[in-house]
Amino acid sequence: MAMNKKEMQMVKDLKISLSLRFTDKVIKDIPVPCSGITLIKGFTYNEYSIEVRESCSTSVDHSVHSNKKTSSQNGISMFSTKILALKALRNALEVKAANELYKIDKIIEEELSDVAARNSLNLA
Repeated sequence: MAMNKKEMQMVKDLKISLSLRFTDKVIKDIPVPCSGITLIKGFTYNEYSIEVRESCSTSVDHSVHSNKKTSSQNGISMFSTKILALKALRNALEVKAANELYKIDKIIEEELSDVAARNSLNLA
């Protein structure tokens, strides 16, 4: 039986609320190439644009926009698969969001403390 719009929205809301969880940290599994090694391909992520990119590196230069030729100085470590890079991106965004929520929670605590102090002055 097909769901109606209200039921589909309820399922979507549930999936969104279930996405509030912490996943394991993912470590880059392709180290910076050693000298003399040719072009190594892998994946990197950009947490600001929220995307995973095919990348490449040698021991002296790299690219995070292509896996065919390098364009920036210095070698980089990478993820061997897109799924690892996506998991690492998710974890980075979880940490970022948690830090922002922590800041909001501190402000809420301060405000509650101020309200309690004002109320105790009014009762005296």
